[in-house]
Amino acid sequence: MAGTQGPRMMFGPGRLVNHDCNPNSQLRHIPKTHSYQFITICPIALGESITVQYTAQGGFGSSGTAPEGTKCLCATCNPTNPPTLKRRSPPPPLVSAKLKPTRRMKKRLKRLVDTLSELLADG
Repeated sequence: MAGTQGPRMMFGPGRLVNHDCNPNSQLRHIPKTHSYQFITICPIALGESITVQYTAQGGFGSSGTAPEGTKCLCATCNPTNPPTLKRRSPPPPLVSAKLKPTRRMKKRLKRLVDTLSELLADG
């Protein structure tokens, strides 16, 4: 991002918003709180990426603002091969399925079940 005092970096969830020459949202500056908010400018379907224009003049491809020798790779300028979200593999389970319960675990579980049963009976 560029401002009156020079370029800025964006952190938080906003760093995940992609560029598109035909975006579905807009970045709005809130001077009073020195913050930004994303405003939708058209309906966004469930699972669709939230996109904004990275340049104030317009998109890289549509207005020719891409740096010399580069090409805009957004979904609008590159419909046959648009960028996709990379899916991560699921994390490993926190507790192994092969874990065998110990006597201590069994006692604690029995106490927990008994306490829960008492609470439900009283309520």
